[in-house]
Amino acid sequence: MTDMLFTWLLVCWGAVLCQGIETSRIHIINERDNWWEAQSRCKVNGGKLYTPGTDDIPAELMENQQPATYYWIGAMSYRVWLWTVDDSPLFTYAGFLPLGSVTVEPKGTYLDNSVWKCHLHCSPAYSVGMKGTTCYCLKEGYNTTKSMLSENTCPGNLEERCGNIQGVSVYKLENMIFNQEEHTYCAYADDTDLSIHTRTYDDCKNFKDCYACFTLSGATTSISCRPQKSWFAARNACDLVKLNTSARTSLLGSSSNTTTYWIGLYKYLHRRWINGETALKYDGRRGALSSHTIARCLSVYKQRNGGKRLYWRPCSENRKFLCEDGTQLQPSGDGATTDNINFTDVETPITGPNDAMKPSKNPVIEGGFIGLGVGCVTLVLTVSMAVYFLSRQKKLCFATNCENQPVHFNTDSVNTYCSLAFPTQTENGTYDVIPPPRTTEEGTTSIVRASPHSDNIYINTS
Repeated sequence: MTDMLFTWLLVCWGAVLCQGIETSRIHIINERDNWWEAQSRCKVNGGKLYTPGTDDIPAELMENQQPATYYWIGAMSYRVWLWTVDDSPLFTYAGFLPLGSVTVEPKGTYLDNSVWKCHLHCSPAYSVGMKGTTCYCLKEGYNTTKSMLSENTCPGNLEERCGNIQGVSVYKLENMIFNQEEHTYCAYADDTDLSIHTRTYDDCKNFKDCYACFTLSGATTSISCRPQKSWFAARNACDLVKLNTSARTSLLGSSSNTTTYWIGLYKYLHRRWINGETALKYDGRRGALSSHTIARCLSVYKQRNGGKRLYWRPCSENRKFLCEDGTQLQPSGDGATTDNINFTDVETPITGPNDAMKPSKNPVIEGGFIGLGVGCVTLVLTVSMAVYFLSRQKKLCFATNCENQPVHFNTDSVNTYCSLAFPTQTENGTYDVIPPPRTTEEGTTSIVRASPHSDNIYINTS
């Protein structure tokens, strides 16, 4: 019985491990939506846009897609202004502002709302407040607090916050004036007031200017003009200045006659899966990401010959999309139903063999592990209890090895095969007959029958 229970436990444990390398249900949605609406519809009941565990799309999934068609999957590329010396953002999070404390009208709404995109439409010295796709331009003097609810992710930046139903998320500049233009990539400072201005990607590669560097100790700054360099060349030559308080003091106190110089600020391109992992550049069109300013999202494209390509497309485009983990689809539009939704379910691998033992990041899969484990334990306990009660009621019998154990003639015993514990053969080769035991009060007699072909005896208590 112990062996049987141990076997059941091994089977259950193997099932739990194998669950990690089984399949995930993918909905191929043939309705068209922009990337954000597609993600919103996939998120119903815990789902999401399809996010492959590797940088490849399974062949089983591609076979069920329509040729010459784009399908949204779960990755986004977006811009953010960063300092080159430490990769910190230009805008810093200042806190949460309740709606009742917002005294200005919204500046506008943007599908790919983010800090830099909102600030683009505000005064150069203003802070910004964001609530979903809505942008607010904020002067100094507001008092931020901490939100009681979690703040939502910005639609145009997976690492920034964009408020919630109770208020706006606030980002600010650290005592500086930032004059940015939309289609620009790097920045320079004006020596008169240390205001920041921006240049296009081509100017950053070709236009030559002076540049401000941190010294080796990082405590002071210096301005170099001989020779002048492009922004990219200057960045390779030294640690370009980050305009913090100490750097501003050092630059304002310098005796340079230079009017402008490069600083270490540029608009970095992030590529992220919605689970936070870095997405690769993939094989999109050359140059498509060099200077774009709108958020782009990843799509898988099935070629007419059956091959596939991955492209970064503007997230605002209406495309078909892929939802994973067996989610129930949310209808689009008010009062819509799912009756006419056109989709296909596909079973695809969710991890490779080497990933079977890694913790799952998917709550649906983790729930499956827990449910399977609980089911196994319940099954083993049920079988154990059934065996115990059946054996107690003499409805379930096991073969017993009674070697080297005395044979007991008991009217309560069940039919049993036992090996003889003593010799029964005489010197002349015949068998002795073991005398039968006495008759019990109930009148039941146990009889022993010798067999010339076996060293077993059969005890019948019936």
